[in-house]
Amino acid sequence: MSKATKRIILVTVAHLVLVEVCIRLSVNWRESTGERWGAFLFVITLAAVIWAVLPAFSRIRSLDKRAWFRIGAMVVLFFGLLTTDYFWFWHLRPNLGLHEEPKWWAECPQFRRKIQDNLWKSPDEKVEPTSQ
Repeated sequence: MSKATKRIILVTVAHLVLVEVCIRLSVNWRESTGERWGAFLFVITLAAVIWAVLPAFSRIRSLDKRAWFRIGAMVVLFFGLLTTDYFWFWHLRPNLGLHEEPKWWAECPQFRRKIQDNLWKSPDEKVEPTSQ
């Protein structure tokens, strides 16, 4: 297994763990604090993806087709992680029963509706997400 592959696996696992930790901690935060930590995680993920893919560029001297392919792979990895975050937060967590509503969601009922719409149960079986 190449050095870049090991780093990509490490970044992916670390990112997903940090996303879940941030989601669980943000239940008791204000909305703006959660957004700041989310933006920070976004920037850290971008830096980590660049770090992970960097060994793949060690033997490249110019921007040939292989270099552009690797740059494309880095972009796909980054946006793939962000897409995974979105799917995890809005689809999987509510359906696995892991969703907790932050207190500030009471002011924004559209978030509750979005969670309700993403539940896999039929409309008559849908249950209100847990609130603390």
